[in-house]
Amino acid sequence: MIDRLFSLIDRFVAARSRWIVAVTVLLTVAAAATAPLLRFDSSFDRFLIPDSPDLTAYHDFADRFGNDRLLVIGIECADPLAPGTVAELRGVVAGLQQVEGVQRVYSLVSAPMVRGTGDTVRLAPPVDGPPPAGSAAAELLAHLDGDPVYARRLVSADRHLLGILATLNPPRADDEAYRRITEAARAVLAPLGDRAHLSGEPVIESEMNRFMRRDLETFIPITLVLTAATLFYLFRSLLGVALPMAAIVISTVWALAIFLLSGRTVNNVSSMIPPLIMVIAASDAVHLFNHYRSHAHLLGRTAAITETMRRIGPGCLMTSVTTAAGFASLMTSPIPALDDFGRFSALGVLFSFCLTIFALPAVLHLLPVVSPPATRVVHGGWTIALADCIKGATATILAATLVLFAVSLAAIPLIRVETNDLTYFKEGSRIRTDTAFLQHHLGGVRPLDLVLTGKPDAFTDPERLARLARFGEWLRTIEGIDGATSAADLLTALFARFDGQPIGDHSRQAIAQGYLFFEFSEEGGEELARYLSDDRAIAHIALQEGESLTSKMKVQIEQIRARAAHDFPELDLEVTGYAHFYMLISDLIVSSQVRSLALAFVLVTAMMILHFRSWRIGLLSMVPNIIPVTCTFGLMGVARIPLNSATAMVASIALGLAVDDTIHFLNHLQHERRTTPSVALALAPTLRAVGRPTVYTSVILGIGFGTLLFSRFVPSFYFGLLAVATVTIALVGDLFLAPALMLALDRRRG
Repeated sequence: MIDRLFSLIDRFVAARSRWIVAVTVLLTVAAAATAPLLRFDSSFDRFLIPDSPDLTAYHDFADRFGNDRLLVIGIECADPLAPGTVAELRGVVAGLQQVEGVQRVYSLVSAPMVRGTGDTVRLAPPVDGPPPAGSAAAELLAHLDGDPVYARRLVSADRHLLGILATLNPPRADDEAYRRITEAARAVLAPLGDRAHLSGEPVIESEMNRFMRRDLETFIPITLVLTAATLFYLFRSLLGVALPMAAIVISTVWALAIFLLSGRTVNNVSSMIPPLIMVIAASDAVHLFNHYRSHAHLLGRTAAITETMRRIGPGCLMTSVTTAAGFASLMTSPIPALDDFGRFSALGVLFSFCLTIFALPAVLHLLPVVSPPATRVVHGGWTIALADCIKGATATILAATLVLFAVSLAAIPLIRVETNDLTYFKEGSRIRTDTAFLQHHLGGVRPLDLVLTGKPDAFTDPERLARLARFGEWLRTIEGIDGATSAADLLTALFARFDGQPIGDHSRQAIAQGYLFFEFSEEGGEELARYLSDDRAIAHIALQEGESLTSKMKVQIEQIRARAAHDFPELDLEVTGYAHFYMLISDLIVSSQVRSLALAFVLVTAMMILHFRSWRIGLLSMVPNIIPVTCTFGLMGVARIPLNSATAMVASIALGLAVDDTIHFLNHLQHERRTTPSVALALAPTLRAVGRPTVYTSVILGIGFGTLLFSRFVPSFYFGLLAVATVTIALVGDLFLAPALMLALDRRRG
């Protein structure tokens, strides 16, 4: 049936070669026209289940209390209250206030702070006018140190860093808003040089987008050039370069066009799709051209194409379908970013197959016959030696494989499940050093938000507010939590200046008047609205998360939930915010990885059994493909490479890559067995037919993925490292393990 299918395809291509080429060109031009739709977005929305309770809760929170994402800025200084320093600060604040998307700027000269005493209590910036000097300056700094809202936020403990916080309110649907805000903030800070430090989740996200864009702009051309150079070295033929390169470029362009037309944006996972398709797309084309060139000078153009389609076509179909199935297994992931990666990578593989089977033979029909140069005629000496080696060391190969499998399996439990966006940047990068510097002096830059919900007027009760204040004090003692602010802190600051009494000693009427104090001014009303709903039923506690590891965040949140259940049994607690989502993403990655890999294994195994019409050969064929997956995971454990959103798709990729050359080997082995009495005799001609293409495609894959090892963006580096390791192990498995397994099976039968 498969042979009949490819016979029909061969006749169709031969009769309509010019039309096929013309349609391919037109589709490619149309696909390339979608390039202006390219957008970058590393927000957590693409890593959470759409319409999930957690994402819905966050959007409800943002609608009620405002965007929790901040720009955190530090300006180094000798004296925070020196006239020149304050003047410089005012200039920076004024510049930030002009940035579109910045809602409010908090600093020594702009933060609404409770000032005065008794009847003179008012809301005003800490420095409202000329900066104080002498004892007045010392008194102000001491007041800041004890303020429950602004302690360590506006001035560092060592008095050598001024802090600025900018709340943001960009349009939710504007993917480029945070990039523009970050660039504008950098422009405002540029005159300060290295004395200015900028961080916060919007800045980290913007930097991720910048690194991804730079990687795509840098490594796609490099990959194309190196792949072309490798093809020319291997084939010494311009046609041998042009045909695989056409398959690479066109399949990538087509897949990206569908990606962009579907409204997707590029994130740190989907940014891997183009380089992945580019290196994989060459495989089928290399096998096809290698077989065609070796027969064209003997059979003639048309007969050689027919023979190539008959011998190579079924293998290309099977390798493409199994590779696509490996990638498509990621579509079972509830994480949209992984779903997109699997979906469009699989699509790119199928596009590559269609180009190899239709467009490339169509081009060959239109060109003169090519034959390998005399200097490149291969007599298969090394493949004969390899076959003899395998026949003499079958038991050793199988034993060594078993040991490698056991060692890799033992290393898998060492894998850490961590999502830490800062580690996406190499040590020494500006964003990483700035973030560490700011967290050390001003506290955490990530938002973690707690929402307590009760009945209307629940938070006009003095006793409950006193508990809320004590809860905030406890939160600040948790390792990694650098700050906690709620409506209770606003009232505590007010009453401390008004009458010196703790919040719990006041009546409901006094509490209501305290809220009115803030609502009488525009700034105070906005500040109160960040922490309390209008009906006084819902309270927001804003935490400064200084921890970067999701495993430790998980411990923090478990502690918070337990304490909140004890302190507020009558209230409901919702944990949300950017830091919380990183923890959720880690849990989703583990569950989706197990599910995707299991599905990929089942699908590929079933396809292998059906293709070879033998459950024994089908199962044995999976052994050389399981080894690369296991070794890749083992490498992650030994090298302490975390399992996160950037590395979660590695196992499915490993299975998809490893299976290709195994299929070509077994296809040729079955063909040779029709005319030879044993696997031992069929091994040398099989390796002679598939050995060179297997090495060729592996070298191309290795070089393509290897370019990512020079990336400064850590997810790209890890992706390249693990992919190169997978390709290398798969090559060894296809050249040694697969033949050894077939020999062992044949000897057992005999």
